[in-house]
Amino acid sequence: MLLVVGAIGIVSPASGAAGIAAWLALTPFVMRDVRVPARRLLPGLIAVVSVGFSSWLLSQAQSPEVALTAALRIAFFVFPSVALAGLVRPSALGDHLAQRLRLPGRPVVAAMAAVQQFDRLTADWRRLRSVRRIRGVAAGRNPLAHGRELAGLTFAVLVQSLRTAERMAVAMDARGFSAAHARGYRRTWAEPAPWRRADTLLLALAALVACLPAAVAVAF
Repeated sequence: MLLVVGAIGIVSPASGAAGIAAWLALTPFVMRDVRVPARRLLPGLIAVVSVGFSSWLLSQAQSPEVALTAALRIAFFVFPSVALAGLVRPSALGDHLAQRLRLPGRPVVAAMAAVQQFDRLTADWRRLRSVRRIRGVAAGRNPLAHGRELAGLTFAVLVQSLRTAERMAVAMDARGFSAAHARGYRRTWAEPAPWRRADTLLLALAALVACLPAAVAVAF
């Protein structure tokens, strides 16, 4: 969120390059021994390229500088966000949202339960695809068959997700998640949400990186 606000200060390629160089230099310290799959960065790359191209196409005299500035503005917050999102543990995020930010417990628990299901989508996709291959109904090399297989797998994963959501809703109601809210009970949490020095340091570094493009733009 700090980088999204800081992206407003990118008004030239120099300020954008300075901001991106700053978070690239800090990445090894924040994401030690963590590798981000390239396919996870692909949607962000598409967004950066498309915004840059559209800005170049619609700008006066089709200025490359305007296009590069717009592309760097998007890349400044998209790529770090995508990389860091994979490191977030839903349970820890829910504890901090509820205990630190004092958000209502019921929507926090529901949202974190939904986030946890994203991890199962890939596993369900691979399992259904393996089942199709075992049954001998794989797409093979036919492009049309690949399209039909993709549509079938997408529909099957959607149905599986709806069934999982239904079972989870029933299980949460059985454990009193809705009753505690309706009767006005104070919700308790199984795990604490401590704020450590590393959290303060990370927040300070993020604020510094967010302010850097604006500082470069003012200085140069």
